[in-house]
Amino acid sequence: MKSATNHRTEATVANSVALPIRATRKAWTGNLTRSGSRTRVSTLGISCSKYARLYPLIFFETYLICSLVVFAFGPVEFQISNPLKLYTFAIVGQIAIAVGYLTGIAKAPTLYCNPLSISKMLKLAILAMLIMSPITIYNRDRSEVSITEAITNPGAAYAARAERLNNRESAPLVSIVRALLGPIFGLFVPLGVIHLKGKRDAWKTLWRIGLLSLLVESILVGAAKGLFDLALVLPWLLWLRFHTGSSTESQHSTRTQARVNRRRNWSFAQKVLLVSITLSALLAGILYFGYSRQSRYELSGGSYPLWTTCWSKDLYGVTLPESVEYPVYMLSRYWTQGYLGLSECLELPFEWSFGIGHSTFLMRYAGILSSNPNYFLNKSYPYRLESETGYSVAHYWHTIYPWLASDLSFPGSILGIAVLAYLLGRAWKDAMWGQNPFAAGFLGQILLLFYYIPANNVRLMFSEEAIAFWGLLFLWKITSRTRRYAPRQFGVAR
Repeated sequence: MKSATNHRTEATVANSVALPIRATRKAWTGNLTRSGSRTRVSTLGISCSKYARLYPLIFFETYLICSLVVFAFGPVEFQISNPLKLYTFAIVGQIAIAVGYLTGIAKAPTLYCNPLSISKMLKLAILAMLIMSPITIYNRDRSEVSITEAITNPGAAYAARAERLNNRESAPLVSIVRALLGPIFGLFVPLGVIHLKGKRDAWKTLWRIGLLSLLVESILVGAAKGLFDLALVLPWLLWLRFHTGSSTESQHSTRTQARVNRRRNWSFAQKVLLVSITLSALLAGILYFGYSRQSRYELSGGSYPLWTTCWSKDLYGVTLPESVEYPVYMLSRYWTQGYLGLSECLELPFEWSFGIGHSTFLMRYAGILSSNPNYFLNKSYPYRLESETGYSVAHYWHTIYPWLASDLSFPGSILGIAVLAYLLGRAWKDAMWGQNPFAAGFLGQILLLFYYIPANNVRLMFSEEAIAFWGLLFLWKITSRTRRYAPRQFGVAR
């Protein structure tokens, strides 16, 4: 009798341990638990409604549709000869994005298999940023444009940097080291925002100093891109911060589960904070964008280039102040002008660029090995368009598709964007799971790539960005395992 009782007790204990594990495994394969009227995923890594998995897809589909609408009906008048072909291609591209993303998000999240913990990777990124940022700032400050002058006159800072690049006065060693450290730099902001909570105050202070130096670097360039990039990815990282456990919490399953349960009831204050930070960052980015563009024209505060103002009354019957018209016009132009380049490239025949036509960085270095430095550049769609029509690669955009099509053809670029969407879905799920730091780092890279779809292929065009993108993708894949989750990974005894 006593033996039978013990067996029943052991079976009860085994079932009490096994059931949460099975629920955890099933949560990401579509088996969900009901809590009241809302459906939630039951895991230790994240607490949110099942629709959170679709947030990036919903956002970017809406974002790209809006860019097409602004291109067609916005204040900037673009003359295109093939509207049916252009809009059909763009819409097919968005369908491919949906298919690729849904395929990727349907996969189960992966385990992080690496002796370096998230905490160690974050500390490494902080130290790398603190070492290289002062060197970069000193290198850029040699243009004799101070930080104060760069803030008050971004146009002067931009012109000084362009002159240094044309005269080849920049330090190549600094650029090479920064490029090689691109994957580490790519971890700095995502891991800091998501996993800095729970760290000692000293590391928090060092991360803030590194972030400040990163902002100074962007300001000294005189372009709004660096600040805009931060503003664009910050809301996603803050969302992950509010919904995932910190890297130190995973060591204590009971405390982790309690904190996750508290996050299920996401407070009104957290929602207000996220919305406030998002709107403030975007507003600051837009204002600085308009101010920097105005500064490049060397204008006073009250004068604007021709056609950038006085359009709201004529086009829409609503009079907007000039200080609002100019940023709206310039933002619409920068956001959507790539579709004009895409329209022109769709009329060109395909010439294979040997697998490197998607990246200016790769084409220039490959050209060094050939007798003609511009041989590979002239194979890509954007550079061929410039040689035939004068549509400048340096001054105008083409969307991401002609860059991908230079290697894959335009039908192949649809498949390419679907693969990128698949990676976005996988990265978003792994980042929500909160286990792999390289997933969070790669998420920041691929989010920016999707933001720039209407403009260009900037995340793969230049050395530091390209190495960061491919390096983080490689590190994420080699440190991921797709096997069934071991209970010990979640702090649950077998």
